[in-house]
Amino acid sequence: MDCENRLNTLTTVALAFTIFLSTLVLMTPISSAQEPPAMKLSVTVTGNASADGTGFFFAPDEIPIAATPILVNLTFVNQDFITLSKHNFTTEIGGVFYQTPLLDPGAAGSVEFWVNETGTFPYWCSVPGHRALGMEGNFVVGVPAPGEEDVDIPMKLTLRIEGGGNPDGSLFLEPDQVSIASAPIRVRVVFIHNDTVSPNVPHNFRTEIDDVGYQTPDILFGEEAAVEFWINETGRYPYWCAVLGHRDIGMEGEFIVGELAAEEEAVRGIALRAYWIGLIGIFSMIGVIVVAYAVIKSESRHHTDHREHKRGGLP
Repeated sequence: MDCENRLNTLTTVALAFTIFLSTLVLMTPISSAQEPPAMKLSVTVTGNASADGTGFFFAPDEIPIAATPILVNLTFVNQDFITLSKHNFTTEIGGVFYQTPLLDPGAAGSVEFWVNETGTFPYWCSVPGHRALGMEGNFVVGVPAPGEEDVDIPMKLTLRIEGGGNPDGSLFLEPDQVSIASAPIRVRVVFIHNDTVSPNVPHNFRTEIDDVGYQTPDILFGEEAAVEFWINETGRYPYWCAVLGHRDIGMEGEFIVGELAAEEEAVRGIALRAYWIGLIGIFSMIGVIVVAYAVIKSESRHHTDHREHKRGGLP
């Protein structure tokens, strides 16, 4: 009976100790081992064929990035409904190749990589012959915009957004989502008209930040226009084509500033807390088992008789 009481007391103490340590872990702020990236860029690149089907191209074929290090999440979409060819996206960063799967028309694939150095890094379609027919482009990293060579900008993001049309008559902006890790940040958008379906229909780019509108002029197929603005707070900021009716049929997107980084940090914190609580529980149970074994052994009849024999000088 005394042994049973000891075990009950020991179990209660171990359980209380486990709950106490788990509460401390839950209340302790989590600092992840890796700081969130200084900048994260989510960008979409489309692959297509020329109108006569004799060549291929990427849109955009140049992606300027102002500063490093930067984590790039790239989505490649095969929009080649002219030749119905399979395509992919391939790049080489720091001697390492990154590549999406080979994709059928209408399919999309993603690849993620770090860019840690300035310079020009090419990307291309690795299907034999496609690069030679024009399916290539470049990341241009760390090159300031003209006139800004001597200007100290804490953080600036330059990106290209393409406007185009689908065979079913709908319109699109690519990328339709741009993730930015933190604010404030200065953003320069280069808008490209790449509507091969309706090349004579004008498009533009517009966004509103803190109730102030920023918009490019209307442009036609093959033309580019740029606009710059500051984003000073985290949140979601829509962008769209302001030509009447175009937004309603798909020509819109969204800047997501700060939210994804915060969500990722929260997920890492939850996982880390669960890991420590699990370890505490495991070691507490091991301690209970070891001590319980010692108590049971010390109180067992065989062990008691053996101690009495020793006291009496018997083997």
